[in-house]
Amino acid sequence: MEVIVLGAGLTGMFTALDLAMRGASVVLVEKGARSSGSSVSIGGVIHSGARFAAINPVLAKTCKKESETWRAMAGDFINADGGYFIRVPETDSKYVEDWLAGLDSANIPHASLSVNEVPSQKLKRQSVIEAFETPEQVIQLSAFMKALLNEAVEKGVLYVNAAEWMAVGKEDSYYEVNLKRGWFETKIKGFIVNATGAQIPEVTRAIGGIPRGKFAKFRGSHLVFREKLGGVIEKIGKPGQADLFSPALSEGLSLAAPTLTPWDGDEMSQEEYLTLLRGTKEVFDISDPDVLGYLSTARLSYDQASSEMPTDYLEEIGGLVNAYSSNFTCARLVAEKAADILATKLGIQKASSTAKIQISSEEFSFKPLNHSARERTIPR
Repeated sequence: MEVIVLGAGLTGMFTALDLAMRGASVVLVEKGARSSGSSVSIGGVIHSGARFAAINPVLAKTCKKESETWRAMAGDFINADGGYFIRVPETDSKYVEDWLAGLDSANIPHASLSVNEVPSQKLKRQSVIEAFETPEQVIQLSAFMKALLNEAVEKGVLYVNAAEWMAVGKEDSYYEVNLKRGWFETKIKGFIVNATGAQIPEVTRAIGGIPRGKFAKFRGSHLVFREKLGGVIEKIGKPGQADLFSPALSEGLSLAAPTLTPWDGDEMSQEEYLTLLRGTKEVFDISDPDVLGYLSTARLSYDQASSEMPTDYLEEIGGLVNAYSSNFTCARLVAEKAADILATKLGIQKASSTAKIQISSEEFSFKPLNHSARERTIPR
């Protein structure tokens, strides 16, 4: 019996790796030539939990624990270590009190700094009242995902990219999936993990599943600046728009994020552009010509009551498991919980071990796999 993981973003890769490390037979399917979607369109900030300390204690504690796992697992790929939260004049003083109490409750390290200690040549220090240092991280996400995929393949995951699929039947609690890649076509029987990000509702319906809750699709956008604004710098306040600034994936560039706009395509609107630009100008000395471009990605909202996790979306629908992390810091944990469900169905008692792995940045190359014993041959 196979497990078919749809979507080779972070959640899909971690789920496939987790199950393979427990001894399951896993096929990881990606519709594109390479991973796409939100996993490759975000800034790569690994949150310490500080961003959520005042509004969601459970999420804050979860992020704190997972960020420590990331540090041990992906240390080779971290290119910025340490973050700064700044208080601006309009910040509500009661929120600051609640935020500091939340940091203490979640045991998130933090230290008060003078504004002059924040390492940023572009920061408008006269616009900042006080600052705090927290253990945020920025990861080289593209390089890490390549290494993670290599790890999954080495552990026995069969990775099929540029693939088309269709669920053509269901027997008991597992599915029969028609998988096509170029001229090759085959049928696979197994359970399905739907890790297709914002496409989860459409894919669920295509498979024939009926989720318990409702979904909404949004666009999250980032402005890309030519200037280096500093490390990870966030405004203290309820997470909203234009309050998170971080190094971009390319050296010397920076991102301002986020926006959250009802989905009408992946093109940033003028309103989003102006919101991000104004929010950046409030605390940084930049101008319109400093804007290089933008990144946009689809985001999914869902009824939390329909989820089997308090921090992200996880839902079992028969032989289908939907898995979505709205905060990529927790993607590994969401994958672990999805893998737990499938391991139970497969009668596997071995626990997850992805929290203990180390992903190396050493040069790697894909190794040919011999799947003849299970007749799992798909052209590479």
